[in-house]
Amino acid sequence: MAEYERSATVARQPERLLGSAPCGADLCVVLHVPKTAGQSLLQTFDRSYEGRGLLRLYPGRIVVPTRGKRTISDAWDTARVDRYVIEHGSGETRCLFGHLAYLGVHAVLGAETSASYVTFLREPVQRFVSSYHYLKTRSKSSVGEAIAREGWSLDTFSAIPHTRNLQLRHLILGSPVADPAEPEMTREHLEEGKRRLRQFWFVGLTETFDEDAHYLYGKLGFQRFGAEWVNATPGKEMVSPALWQAIAERNALDIELYEYARDLRREFVDANALDIDHHRRKALMARGGPDADRSSDGQGGAAINSSG
Repeated sequence: MAEYERSATVARQPERLLGSAPCGADLCVVLHVPKTAGQSLLQTFDRSYEGRGLLRLYPGRIVVPTRGKRTISDAWDTARVDRYVIEHGSGETRCLFGHLAYLGVHAVLGAETSASYVTFLREPVQRFVSSYHYLKTRSKSSVGEAIAREGWSLDTFSAIPHTRNLQLRHLILGSPVADPAEPEMTREHLEEGKRRLRQFWFVGLTETFDEDAHYLYGKLGFQRFGAEWVNATPGKEMVSPALWQAIAERNALDIELYEYARDLRREFVDANALDIDHHRRKALMARGGPDADRSSDGQGGAAINSSG
C-alpha cells in the first residue's frame, strides 16, 4: 500500500501538549498500552461512543500476523492498520481505540481531520509483572503459549530483549524514524518516544487512574459508564527485591519515559487544578455512585491491581 499523506491535524500545540488543547477535535484516539487499565477505560468509551462511533484497533480485529512473533511491535505493519481504518471507519467514527492506535493514524481519514490523542502509562515494573502473569494464565497468543510450553519464569521472560521497554515500543509504533521491532531500544528511541508523548492531548497514569479517567470522562462530556475495574490479573507472585531491580534495569528506558510522563502530568495538574476538579466532579455526579470528594490519594493500590 502506498504511503499516506500525514498532514491531518493533531489538536495540540507542538511542544506543550498535556491538557493544553480543547477537546473539540473530530476524533479522539486512545493508544491502549497493554496492562495499563485500558480495558477499564474501553468499557466507558464503548458506552459513550455507542453504535459505530468507536472503532477498535486491536491485532485480532486487524489480523496483524502475530503468530510466531514475539510482540505486537515485532509484527508491526503500518499499511495494514491504515487499510483497516479506511475500510472500517466512516463519517460516524468519533473514536479510534486500541493497542494499534498509533500517533498519526487519524490522518488516513482525511487531511482536514483533527484528533486529540490519549494514553495511559504505568509504573514499568508493575506493568511488566502484570503482563507476564496475564500472558502466562490468560493469553492465547504465541507468547503466552511459549511461556507455558517452555516454563519460562518471570526472570527468564524479563531477560528476552523484545519483552523489554514495551511502553516505549508502543509509543513509537508508526514512527518514521524509529523501528519498534528492533531487539533493543536505545536513547534515540527514547527521545522519539518523548517527542511523540508531547503530542498527546492527555496523558494519564494507571497509578492515578481514578482521578485521571474521571477528569477525562468529564472533559469529554461522557454520561454513560462501564465498570470501574475490569480485566484485573489475579494471583500475581511476590517479586523479590533482587528480581524487581533486575526487571527495572532491563526496562530502564520505560522507567525514564514513565518519569517523563509523570513530570508532564504533575505540571498539568499544578496549572489546571480547578479545571481538573470541575470536570472530575462532573463525571462523578453523572456516574451517580462515587463520592465526588474522593481523590486519587489512596487509589494507587486499586490502580496497580488493574490490568487491561
